[in-house]
Amino acid sequence: MLAFAMIAAAQDSGFRWTCDPSERHSRFYRADLGVVCWEGKTYSKDHGGIPRYMLDYFENNSREVKQKVDEMNRHFAELKAAHPNNGVSTSPSHTQRPTVASAEPVFIVPVSPEVFASIDVGLPRSAVLDKLGKPPGSLTIPGDDGFVEIWTYQLTDGSAAKLKLEKGVVISREHER
Repeated sequence: MLAFAMIAAAQDSGFRWTCDPSERHSRFYRADLGVVCWEGKTYSKDHGGIPRYMLDYFENNSREVKQKVDEMNRHFAELKAAHPNNGVSTSPSHTQRPTVASAEPVFIVPVSPEVFASIDVGLPRSAVLDKLGKPPGSLTIPGDDGFVEIWTYQLTDGSAAKLKLEKGVVISREHER
């Protein structure tokens, strides 16, 4: 393919990009070539133009991806600031082995099932922390609309309970019995 592209460029043969019509559910934009493949059809700036709604679609997707990457980088920076070096030596010396600091003991304070049941969908993170305290277990996952957090609590009846938060708000509650 590379040889074909080089020959086409050398001969200025007007090499043209075309989309695979069998790919009816795909959309992509080759800005460098001025070509959009939209649901199996080819649109080119040189041959009839690219509809504005298609360009808007790709610009919007690009903005959303950049926003999510920026949000993820801010989140990682916050985590790094909260836990600088995580007890690991970052010296460039190859002779020094990294060391891991011993973990602080985590004292789990169980929550009553009744108090956990008082957590409603839509409750903000700060209200959850006021009612239940900091969760002894948590997981943060990048999601479609930012980060999704899963907080795990130990209940006084010996069971576990989980909260799922998105954009700092509870979106679901689960009590494992």
